[in-house]
Amino acid sequence: MWSAVSVLASTGYLVSAPDYIGYGASKAVPHPYEHAASLASASLDMLRAAREFAAKEKLVLNQKNFLLGYSEGGFATLALHKLLEEKAATEFSVTASAPGAGAYHKSAFADYILQSDKPLSFLSTYVWVLDTYNRVYGINRPLPFYYNQPWAAQLQANPFGEVPDQAKELFTATFRQGILSKTDQPMTAAFRANDIHDWQPKAPLALFHGTADDYVPFFNSEDAYKAMRARGATQVELRPIQGGNHFSSATTYTLQAFAFISQYY
Repeated sequence: MWSAVSVLASTGYLVSAPDYIGYGASKAVPHPYEHAASLASASLDMLRAAREFAAKEKLVLNQKNFLLGYSEGGFATLALHKLLEEKAATEFSVTASAPGAGAYHKSAFADYILQSDKPLSFLSTYVWVLDTYNRVYGINRPLPFYYNQPWAAQLQANPFGEVPDQAKELFTATFRQGILSKTDQPMTAAFRANDIHDWQPKAPLALFHGTADDYVPFFNSEDAYKAMRARGATQVELRPIQGGNHFSSATTYTLQAFAFISQYY
């Protein structure tokens, strides 16, 4: 993170890096993990603060704004891009955007997980997503609704504790059935509220993603690319990182995303 920021700053960019709700000054509240609206609003607030700081310090800005982020940061980047173009265009224009490996298609990701028969290494982070949506959207179900025992009791004691890597071992049949059949209306609606793959961006956008990502599957970026092109977006690109997984792709992403935005500098 700091290496990427340092590289960008050393080449003349002013870098605005929000730490999101739940960290820094707001560390007393839970981080709303993978919640598009709060990630986007926190990022927009940081842009406003950065512009105010630049004016105070008499830094000259060229008014070009470039958006980057990886994993949850990639999700935040696309959410911010959408917010800026749809609701804050009078404040900031997006010059170019390069999100990496974000879980943009939450509804499809939920189905992928809950019908999977193979080991999934990331289920502890999905527990975090469910906890966030259960709280943020006021669903407020007890943990045994979502998780089988003994995992429900263990997660009650430690929300970040270890969980099995088989979805059918961790999640209750009732919860899985409700999502897969789309009869669980509250949580299905929460997933849909965080589907940020299907809209029409105007600014140049490159979606970077490792093709062998087993943490945030490649289809998230592929679905976004297809949906955006279908809506008439002419400046959206899909940039696969061949053979890269979620972690090995990070360095390649940083270098290629930097090259992508630099052509618009």
